[in-house]
Amino acid sequence: MYSFGSNCNIIFNKMDDHMKELLFIHRNKFASLDIERLIPPLRENNILTQDDIDNLRRQANPVQRMHNLLDILPSKGSQAFQTLCLALENISPHLLTIMLNGNLTEASILSVKAR
Repeated sequence: MYSFGSNCNIIFNKMDDHMKELLFIHRNKFASLDIERLIPPLRENNILTQDDIDNLRRQANPVQRMHNLLDILPSKGSQAFQTLCLALENISPHLLTIMLNGNLTEASILSVKAR
C-alpha cells in the first residue's frame, strides 16, 4: 500500500502530461469502481463542484460516469491527481499500484495505439 505523506505535494505538484496519460491508459480499469466512493474526497478537496457531481450522476451508465470523471479531472488543477490517488489508496489500493507501477511497456504500446 502507498503512503502519501508530506512529500505528496512535491511528487504531484501539477497534473502534467504523464499523469493525464496514466488516467487515459488505465481508464477501463476504473470501470469497476463505484464513482460514489470517489466523489466525497474529490468534493471535500474542492476538486468537484456540485454541478460536476450532478452532471456525473445524470449519466445512466456507471462506466460512462467514471469515464466522464476521468475526462474532467485533468482540467481540475494540481490537486486532482493527488486526491484521486489518495482516494484509491483507501478504495482500491491494487488499482493504485497498477496505475503508478504498471508495466511501462504495456502502457507505452497502448498509448501509441490510441493515437
